Amino acid sequence: MTNGLTIGECVAWYRRRRGVSQEVLAGRVGRTIDWLSKVENNRIDLDRLSVIRNLADALGISVGDLIGEPTLLD
Repeated sequence: MTNGLTIGECVAWYRRRRGVSQEVLAGRVGRTIDWLSKVENNRIDLDRLSVIRNLADALGISVGDLIGEPTLLD
């Protein structure tokens, strides 16, 4: 499914799969469209678990799904 994708690419993949615009997803996580675009294009590293968790929650997926592997945090 999303094997081999970066976290940013997974964000974009799940966002598109759910039919959500960048504007809507950015609003759900309290960020700007520019920030989300940079995340999806790997120009910003997602290195904070709280941000990764917020994105996963906003997309309706687990953190493991977003980072591409199962995790004990779910």
